[in-house]
Amino acid sequence: DDVVLRVGDIRIPAQDGVKAFVNEIGSKPEETIELSIRKHGEGEPITKAVTPNKDGRIMVQVKPNVAEMNRKTADDVGGVLNLASSEYNRLLYDIVDGYSSVVKGSSKAEFAGPLSMAQMGSNTVSTGDVAETFLFFAALNLNLAAANALPIPGLDGARVVSLLALALYGKREIPEKAQQTIEIVTEISGLLLVILVANVLFADIGRVVPSLPALLKN
Repeated sequence: DDVVLRVGDIRIPAQDGVKAFVNEIGSKPEETIELSIRKHGEGEPITKAVTPNKDGRIMVQVKPNVAEMNRKTADDVGGVLNLASSEYNRLLYDIVDGYSSVVKGSSKAEFAGPLSMAQMGSNTVSTGDVAETFLFFAALNLNLAAANALPIPGLDGARVVSLLALALYGKREIPEKAQQTIEIVTEISGLLLVILVANVLFADIGRVVPSLPALLKN
């Protein structure tokens, strides 16, 4: 595999290198950027020019350049709980950061659709790494839980909004005006979700079959 050393004038750090790479590429849509690359991780670096699309993306797959991985282990139940809590908080932060990027309209915001998720799951399972497989499905379940918490009809988030409104008014029934407001909010949220799912699915198909979006446009 090739190793990316620099993106323009920015040196890619050893830690969080993938995130730094994606952020730097995403910050320069439709601009020509020079990458400093070491072919197969050996020899002198070469320079290659790339131009991200309007969404700040290039059609390459990147992964951390890890020579050796040392896993943290726990000696007792307390250590297990601490490690689990730390990993849970990290995953939750990534999820919240992803949703906030969408709200802000950040170019780094990206959702993986069912095709990409299936591909990622297959690649993870094929490694035979039980810990990575478990972590993948844990992250998948957390993302589903976050989506289920959205105030959209049919999801638990809409029911939570209704229960909060009941608690706020302290009555058995929500006032008609408040109920209408809740219905409007949930219906708009549902419409936005449908649009988001359609865009994600189209982008997902485009990643798996890169030539499809161009064919559909023509």
